[in-house]
Amino acid sequence: MRNRMADEMKFDSTASDSRSQAKKGGLWHHLTPDERAGSAVLLGFLLFALLASAVTILRESGVVPPWPMDQSFAQVADLRIGRENGSWVFHYPNLQNSGGITSALIAGIYKLIVPTTNNNLNWHIRILAMAAYLFSSAFLILALLRQSSVRLISFVLVAVSGYQFVQPSSELFAATLLSSFLVCAVQRSSVWLASLLLVGYGFCKVELILSSLVLAGFWFWTERRDPKRRLLIPLSYATWFGALLLPSLRLNGMQTLSGSRSWEAFKVKYTSLFHPHQLSAPGNDPWGYSHQTIDTIFPNTDHKIINVIRKYPRMYLDYLALALTQSLINIFSGIKLLAIPAALCLTAPRISTERLRFATGALLIMILFGLVPAAFMGYVHVRYVMRYYPLIVVVILGLCLDSKQERAWVQPLVWLAAIGTLILQIMFLPEVVQQSHHL
Repeated sequence: MRNRMADEMKFDSTASDSRSQAKKGGLWHHLTPDERAGSAVLLGFLLFALLASAVTILRESGVVPPWPMDQSFAQVADLRIGRENGSWVFHYPNLQNSGGITSALIAGIYKLIVPTTNNNLNWHIRILAMAAYLFSSAFLILALLRQSSVRLISFVLVAVSGYQFVQPSSELFAATLLSSFLVCAVQRSSVWLASLLLVGYGFCKVELILSSLVLAGFWFWTERRDPKRRLLIPLSYATWFGALLLPSLRLNGMQTLSGSRSWEAFKVKYTSLFHPHQLSAPGNDPWGYSHQTIDTIFPNTDHKIINVIRKYPRMYLDYLALALTQSLINIFSGIKLLAIPAALCLTAPRISTERLRFATGALLIMILFGLVPAAFMGYVHVRYVMRYYPLIVVVILGLCLDSKQERAWVQPLVWLAAIGTLILQIMFLPEVVQQSHHL
């Protein structure tokens, strides 16, 4: 008991030290020669990954795929102000559209600054999203992990996963903004900047607003030792939330908040899940006949999922069982053998730093409010896992490798799982690149 109390006191002092050091020196404070060498190697891998990824993207088409592909937001985004029929026109993004508000703003601003054509626009947006994803992942790793070897394997896992090629690029922008927010939060950077990043993450897709709000509440709770900084969190978050949302409400009306994205997702996912089990399906493409199928199976629901659950509970449970199963398959496909140390993390190992504790809480929020709701409207895609993959890698390896373990067998097992995951990622990398829009 006395030893345990001593350990807890040591942990608290370590947390306080890390908090004060974050204020003084940022990511690079008090680097030892070994840490400098490890950071240099990681930087080398980052530059190589950027170059190799850009070359891979340039080998594919530079034309943005048309609607209904979600990547079409890059073509639609237009922030130019002009006159039509004697009136001023400004096409501010609609939250309900693919790309949401934030991703469309990023693409629109980029197109205002950098000259693009229809034949190369997709190259521009994909390379921008890829670079942002890899850079933010590297900074997240540097901010939360301490050992050079753990930092290096973490970044290699992110870079070799192939997730930087995922389309739509809005998923990569969401991942970038989330990782950047976490870096700002643990570094205790500007509250206004961190809030902007968190709100921006939420507005990448309407489905992400809930997890953004809950994470903001968690951030507010963790800052209880600093009343002034704590009070700024809701103020800055609400300010940026209104600044990004109000123009969309003004130009698009209540459609911004009352769209049918959840229903559209449900009908397509329902049809695609049951399509392989039909003896005589209406067609080869479940997306093409989804509207007809849903209207026939679930009549008089006013295109609302809550009415499906209320009027057809047994049929919805049949669908939910398939959706949850597909979600678990896709989650395992997304993290591969890292599922083994992820299960070990459920045994509540000691969290060595306050920063890692914050990241662990953030990951739990993303799972509960970012992934779980997707299973009730559709199912979890691999690209949804990609959105949180850098955070998943950092938390799992941080808890199991970067922290002291009382069980001697844990670290060798986790290293084997990480290396095994890396091998599988290399094997499936060509498929990930080829299927970048269908993950």
